Amino acid sequence: MIEKMETMGYSSSTIRCYVSSIAALSLHYNKQPDLLTKEEIQDYLHYCIKAKAVSRSMINQIIGAL
Repeated sequence: MIEKMETMGYSSSTIRCYVSSIAALSLHYNKQPDLLTKEEIQDYLHYCIKAKAVSRSMINQIIGAL
């Protein structure tokens, strides 16, 4: 993931944010990111919005990372 983003010219800050977002999602389910289902991802986004009151910009960042 990191190598692909570097190749695409993403800034180091964006790469850190995206990797952090994916790591949090993975830790939430205790699963590798590539094993998560579409439903789990949608449920996680809903959880972030409702339970954690994550900002809209942070939600967009998570979506961008995905």
